[in-house]
Amino acid sequence: MSRFKANLTLMLSCLCLTTVLLGITASAQERGFESPFALPQADDLSEWGFPTPTQIATPPLKLYSTQTPAELARLLSEGVRQAKAGRLSEAEALFREALKSAPENPKVWNNLGLTLRRLNKPDDAVAAYHQAVRADPNFALAYKNVAYVLEDLKEYRRAAKAYRKYAELAPTAADAHQATNHATWLETQVTP
Repeated sequence: MSRFKANLTLMLSCLCLTTVLLGITASAQERGFESPFALPQADDLSEWGFPTPTQIATPPLKLYSTQTPAELARLLSEGVRQAKAGRLSEAEALFREALKSAPENPKVWNNLGLTLRRLNKPDDAVAAYHQAVRADPNFALAYKNVAYVLEDLKEYRRAAKAYRKYAELAPTAADAHQATNHATWLETQVTP
């Protein structure tokens, strides 16, 4: 009977651990963090005109940065400071420097996309946002930012999909409902 109790206790412990892990994952997703169990959705990206992973001639993402966290933070902070001051070329250079050793960082890609948009390089901005989403498929802000660029390019259908994805990933964001409404309006602007 004690062997049965030991097996039952082990099974209950595993069940409790699984429940806790799933709860942590759900809680993390609600806060905008990527689930450790999430897989990239390449087909979603191709619907927006992003290249599929097989079309991208880039090496696989590095798992670890060679820069120290402090150096990466310095580059990001200085890049943001330069962008806010209107020195966009300097900001772009700083973000690209950060990406040399941290290509898996979606925030760096997103900041580069914002800078490229302000430099009137919409195609490069879309590519940067794509890399942000490739690095973290649940990085909602990149979807919203690519929607802005696609709307500027009058790619209303793709922009609407990006706004909807943003609202789906960040349902508690202050502008999530507005993004969904705007996506609906953009869809009315599409001519058959």
